[in-house]
Amino acid sequence: MKEKELHELRQYLASLKDVTLPSYAELPSIPLYMEQVVAYVNKTLEPLSMEDRQLLTSFMVNNYVKAKIIAEPDKKKYNVNHLGYLLAISSLKSVLSMSDIALLIGMDDDVSSDKSVLYKFFKNMTEDVYHDLGSRTYRRIESFYETYQKNQEKDAEKADRYFRDSFGLIAMRMAIQSAVYQQMAHVLLQYLAKDMIGAAFDEKAFQPGTHELRHEMRQAKHAAERVAQIHEDAENEKKAIEAEKQKEAAKKKVAASKSKKKEGKSK
Repeated sequence: MKEKELHELRQYLASLKDVTLPSYAELPSIPLYMEQVVAYVNKTLEPLSMEDRQLLTSFMVNNYVKAKIIAEPDKKKYNVNHLGYLLAISSLKSVLSMSDIALLIGMDDDVSSDKSVLYKFFKNMTEDVYHDLGSRTYRRIESFYETYQKNQEKDAEKADRYFRDSFGLIAMRMAIQSAVYQQMAHVLLQYLAKDMIGAAFDEKAFQPGTHELRHEMRQAKHAAERVAQIHEDAENEKKAIEAEKQKEAAKKKVAASKSKKKEGKSK
């Protein structure tokens, strides 16, 4: 593992211990146009991820309005309440369906009619989880890193392999935990939906439709093609490196042979 990448990862994990979201009072009080909203939300949530990608787009915002998850803008401008909701939705959309998010937001009035209070709940919960998981993961990585440094002196290749395997195990455990939490959250929300909507609740409405499934299949196909290409490129790079090593070894062998012959002639 490259030292530069490892340093960046350790910095990222260390930063999660101090993650903070803007308070309700710090959110822009002047209504913003769509482009400004998208830029603000992405910039605010940028520190939560190492990936350079947009968590929110204008297309997504329009869909949230269309689904009545957030209120329509006033004269194409979005207010502070819109921003609070869009920060929450952008944080949750990777683990919750639009139907589940709509259900949670639909419960807001039962909790409080004061949007600043609702936003504070989201802010505090988000920061608590990031601080807790960030600190625990950072400590694990630091522990593995100490062992890695000690093993580097004995066997660098074995140390690299141990460190990569350790990373993989941590990632797998966290992925399993994430999947279980996601499934449990969905089950709880399904129960709430039945309780809140009652006889009108149709479980099928909370399941992806044919169009959505086709879109998901297309995305999966493209993802599979990307992964296959990555593996192919990596394999070709390994072969090129191995070929270069063999070439260098052959050159050294020829040079050694010539040197030996010269020594023999000189005698």
